[in-house]
Amino acid sequence: MKTLLSLGITAVVWAGLTGCSVTSPQKQDYKAQVQQFFQNYQTLKPNKAMAYTKGDNGQYVFGQAFEYTSQEGAKIRALKQCNDRRLALNVAEKCELLAVGNSFLKELKFK
Repeated sequence: MKTLLSLGITAVVWAGLTGCSVTSPQKQDYKAQVQQFFQNYQTLKPNKAMAYTKGDNGQYVFGQAFEYTSQEGAKIRALKQCNDRRLALNVAEKCELLAVGNSFLKELKFK
């Protein structure tokens, strides 16, 4: 499993276990909130996935899905949820997968 984060900014707006968005600097609570978000993801039942994107304004948007009948279904749902959120928040960049099952595909660096 890859390292999840290199932290340095922001506050998380928690939207339950299904996703969140990250906005501008508030270092105090940020690290603990993001770590909790990723720890919660690790405990979700199999056939799960997480997607994310980062906007030009530094905002991160996440989507996740779990307990799907297939891993492919979870990936599709996580991407859809993330893309729906990014459009609602006017974030131009499309979402990509961050985690599939318990494997993280890349490290996020927050500056």
